Amino acid sequence: MPWLMVLILLFALGIAVFAAQNGQTVEVHFLTASGETTLAVVILAAAAAGAGVVALLGLVPAVRSRMEVRRLQAQLQALQAEKGEAASPAEESSSSS
Repeated sequence: MPWLMVLILLFALGIAVFAAQNGQTVEVHFLTASGETTLAVVILAAAAAGAGVVALLGLVPAVRSRMEVRRLQAQLQALQAEKGEAASPAEESSSSS
């Protein structure tokens, strides 16, 4: 896992260097909005938007896993309660003999 963090940091550093080397002003159009900004801002905004999309997509399996864990924990508790109820009458009958 530490190598993944190093890779992510190197990639972010590469994006920052690329953005810093492209500081010229550009005109940007999005739907009905338009304006002028530096290319560095456009690059960094696109990288941040991409990271946000990846993070949101990564949440889907995490939420599914968490829901599955909760379902299985509830199932385990139900089985343990059932086993506890089934063991109680057997314990009573063996102790009364």
